[in-house]
Amino acid sequence: MIKDRLENGHSYDNLHKNMRMVMEILQSLNLQELQTGHIELDGKYVYINVDEASGRSREEAKIEAHRKYIDIQIPISGKEVMGVMLLAELKDVTTPYDEAKDVMFY
Repeated sequence: MIKDRLENGHSYDNLHKNMRMVMEILQSLNLQELQTGHIELDGKYVYINVDEASGRSREEAKIEAHRKYIDIQIPISGKEVMGVMLLAELKDVTTPYDEAKDVMFY
């Protein structure tokens, strides 16, 4: 997990071949004006899902993991607390891996 400001996105160009493109696009958008939904940037490989969600308490939050995609989360308004755990330390799967959605929950 990386926790940083969007304007520092260039620092992560070497993490993935598409990271520079994604960061440049994210920095060029007016994020507050995006409509909820799915926006494809490079077919199924690079896309944005815009969602309106209210925060959850620590007890309500589910730990999620991905295998194929890098999940960049940007709170647009308000504050959000995010946690991180090592995948190797997670034992109790509550929702098995869904390959179509690239997510599993603990």
